[in-house]
Amino acid sequence: MALFVLLSLLVLAAAFLFAFQTMKEKARVAPASRSVETSELKDGMVVRMAVGSAQAAAEVVRSAGKRTQGLSGRESLPEDTGMLFVFEEKGAWAFWNKDMRFALDLIWIDGDTVVDVRENLPAFADAPVALTPQAEANIVLEVNAGFVKAHSIQKGDKVQFFAN
Repeated sequence: MALFVLLSLLVLAAAFLFAFQTMKEKARVAPASRSVETSELKDGMVVRMAVGSAQAAAEVVRSAGKRTQGLSGRESLPEDTGMLFVFEEKGAWAFWNKDMRFALDLIWIDGDTVVDVRENLPAFADAPVALTPQAEANIVLEVNAGFVKAHSIQKGDKVQFFAN
């Protein structure tokens, strides 16, 4: 009888832990706000996004002037934030480090899928370094160097955008 009670308690504890972990994972991955389509991403808007299992907040830039300026001249970027460059058309959009004061990771996105990742574009020194993706994309996310590695982001990861 004691063995039956012990086994029942173990099964109950395992079920509770599984349910708690599942709820915790859903709360972390699925923000309460609504999903946003790429066409709804407006210049200057800040969106929350999921890239694979990672989450970040990103400032949207769509206009040519803001895309050219990007993060150049900024002193830093808060952790788990970035700048989201949205283009009207797919292309092999190259990015460089002109006037950058900190290192970046770049993530090229086609629709809702990561198509290329480049890590640790260094801060600007003597001459700019440019990176060109191996696949066309309509969105590029710049985040602090180390973000890609810390969150194991890779080609094929899915991306979602959420309104604040």
